[in-house]
Amino acid sequence: MISVLPRCGGGRSALGASLVVGGLGLAATLAGGFADAREASYGYLFAFAFWLALCLGALVLLSAFHAARARWPTVLRRPLEVMAACSPLFILLFLPVALTMRHLFPWVEPSPELGEHALRLLEHRRPYLNPPAFFLRAIVYFGVWCAVGVLLYRWSVRQDAEPESNARVVRMTLWQRGVAAGSLPVGGLWLSLAHPA
Repeated sequence: MISVLPRCGGGRSALGASLVVGGLGLAATLAGGFADAREASYGYLFAFAFWLALCLGALVLLSAFHAARARWPTVLRRPLEVMAACSPLFILLFLPVALTMRHLFPWVEPSPELGEHALRLLEHRRPYLNPPAFFLRAIVYFGVWCAVGVLLYRWSVRQDAEPESNARVVRMTLWQRGVAAGSLPVGGLWLSLAHPA
């Protein structure tokens, strides 16, 4: 998973500081979870959704550039590719959401306090809103997002390593355009369906 990230010589101190701050944030969230699991779960879900939206937004923008065969965003391409290639990290970051979903989503363990109307609605939606279906959809969504993000990044890095006249560069450009164009309608649909409530 880490191998998809770019190899660069600089920025080690910034990366180290970011890891320390991230570790402290996770420790604070865990401590908050012991005090009030529900509130800590909501806080984590908000942060997870925020950062995942940035990653997937970069993936959609990158796919749109490739699908449109745009040449002007060449300067923006590598940062967008790196952001999109970070999508496998969100599989790991999804685990706390999966472990605390009974605090987050009322359909996991419906309470009589919800009221009769809400309970009837939840029962009607049970074929879609149940933990096995939720996890199956998450596996499919993350699988596609990760595959597209990592492939676009890897092909781009390989292109940069080849001479421009090489036929493989043209072939990889066509692969990128095909994968990006194909992922846009599917990705748009799945971004809409990924909301669990």
